[in-house]
Amino acid sequence: AGNLAFWLAGDRLAGDPLTTAAAGQSQKLVLATAGGAGKVLVATRDNTVMLVAGDQVAASAQLDKVVGAAAVSADGSRVYVGTSDGVVHVLDGALNEQNTFTVEGRVVGLAVSPSGGLFVGHGTGAFGERYFVSYFPTADGTAASTYQVGVPIGVLTAFGDAALYGTDDSRVGLIQAGAAAPAWETTLAHPITRVLGLPDQDRVLAGTKEGELSFLDGQGQLLWTTEIGPYPVRGLAFDPESATSFAGDSRGNLAAVGANGALQHTEPVVDSDLEAILPAAGGDFLIVPRDGSWLTLHPDALDATRLAGRLRTGWIAFDAALVLAAIVAAVVAVERWRLKARRQLRDANRGRVAYLLLLPAIALILAFSYYPAGLAFYYSLTNYSLRNVTEFVGLDNYRAVLFHDRYFRTGITNMIILVGTSVLKTITLPLLVAELVFWLKNSVHQYVFRTLFVLPAVVPDLVFVLMWRQVYDPNTGLLNQLLASTGLSRFQHAWLGEDRTAIWAIVGVGFPFVSAFAFLIFLGGLLNINGEYFDAAKVDGARWWQRLMHLDLPLLLPQFRILLFFAIVGTVQGFASIFILTRGGPGTATYVPALQMYLRIADGDFGYASAIGVVLFVVIMILTVFVLRFRRNEAVETT
Repeated sequence: AGNLAFWLAGDRLAGDPLTTAAAGQSQKLVLATAGGAGKVLVATRDNTVMLVAGDQVAASAQLDKVVGAAAVSADGSRVYVGTSDGVVHVLDGALNEQNTFTVEGRVVGLAVSPSGGLFVGHGTGAFGERYFVSYFPTADGTAASTYQVGVPIGVLTAFGDAALYGTDDSRVGLIQAGAAAPAWETTLAHPITRVLGLPDQDRVLAGTKEGELSFLDGQGQLLWTTEIGPYPVRGLAFDPESATSFAGDSRGNLAAVGANGALQHTEPVVDSDLEAILPAAGGDFLIVPRDGSWLTLHPDALDATRLAGRLRTGWIAFDAALVLAAIVAAVVAVERWRLKARRQLRDANRGRVAYLLLLPAIALILAFSYYPAGLAFYYSLTNYSLRNVTEFVGLDNYRAVLFHDRYFRTGITNMIILVGTSVLKTITLPLLVAELVFWLKNSVHQYVFRTLFVLPAVVPDLVFVLMWRQVYDPNTGLLNQLLASTGLSRFQHAWLGEDRTAIWAIVGVGFPFVSAFAFLIFLGGLLNINGEYFDAAKVDGARWWQRLMHLDLPLLLPQFRILLFFAIVGTVQGFASIFILTRGGPGTATYVPALQMYLRIADGDFGYASAIGVVLFVVIMILTVFVLRFRRNEAVETT
């Protein structure tokens, strides 16, 4: 009944979705802007300019040079297109060319004022100072004013009869028609990618390359800044009814920010770079990606979408409580379980002092081990990020990890190689060395060799890995120098820089693989074997290999289980040495899932990283259960 109530409530509250399919399809767009009369002006990578109405192309024109900017007059009767050779093409509403004029450098921005004046952003050089905003009262190519902005201009847009510009050195400025200097300039934290002027509200909305959204008043004073994600902002829109700002980024995510700058909602909406969010009929907006289908954004559906997300979280909590209540009811109802529970409670009451003394340790383990693990599992079912409003996404992260993430699949292959070789390194040479030291007849020699093999463990792991990075250096590394000095120069490689050798170079780190930990575990196991077994084997005339196979190895099975567990867990979870040596490269040659999890965390995508962590936990659990099934022979244990 409770689940039915949640379902009915969710169905009632869901209402219309935030985005719905719209007529229109993008293919290799480089820009999109409002074209007037319900049309959209787009330009593609092959230098084609089109006016699109729904899924129909109303007009098109082919240009010779790369399109850098485009703008349409308020009545749609005139279209301006700027190209990389500094030419501004003046077209009519059917995209027939009327005339052209040139500016210095390439055209990087165009903005048309309501009075028909044209602002042009243009310049040359990636880092030079020759970038300008020029104002042309008419389309005859005679500039009324030119202001030298300096660094490259990232965006230019109209603000009434003025123009707003954003630069690569993080400045947002406003320049009036015909003015020789800006009315104001404000410096934000990161390069500007999009600016939206809101003259009716006397406000300015700006997006940056680092995923920040800033709101300024009409005089350039910063009101608030919100981080919506790690990716460049591509599209901006503002809903005056709810005072909500919408921003899309280069990964196809859509974010909604309230009037006070609080991030209210985020969700992925398209599978490619989102190019623009444009006004549509009825107060809606049109989402235009660079590739893929267009969408209609319904701002009035935002509240219902947010409420439905919170309802899903409550639904999960309700179901968890329901499962717990069902377990308690089952224990009470089944007599055998009820008696067992009473017996457990009675035993716990007898040992209450011991449990009381254990309570601090149990509390710390729960707080610092089990609680983070449970939290990670919960986050794996959400889009959790410090930059996002957390929303429940169910198994979407797991589907993406297991079926759509090629990096994860590549990492699994590399992880299998590393786990297999790590197991071999752990149970071979350390066992051999432990046997040799154990069977030394002189106790002094035995002590000396034991100390010598354990002594390298005092070297920090970081120093050890850095030393091996020097060994693999292609120019001065020990390995290549040794090959050259022995006449084997043809076998020299950039060991960590080539796809074929990188993973095996990682495997080779630590040669000759005598781990002090594994050596001591095996030696301790040998010392713990009853000496009478060895005497009996000697009396029976057993050779050393017979004793090894039929006595040492069976009695060392507990040590094998311990070392296999640590070798598997350490390899699946470990990525530090790979991060230091190759950072997963070259390409993905040494990429492993644990490294991907770390990089996702560093990128702020905690939900996806948690899903990878849970998958690795399941892998470790399966392998651990398999290892723990290895038991010593029952007869040997009894003896």
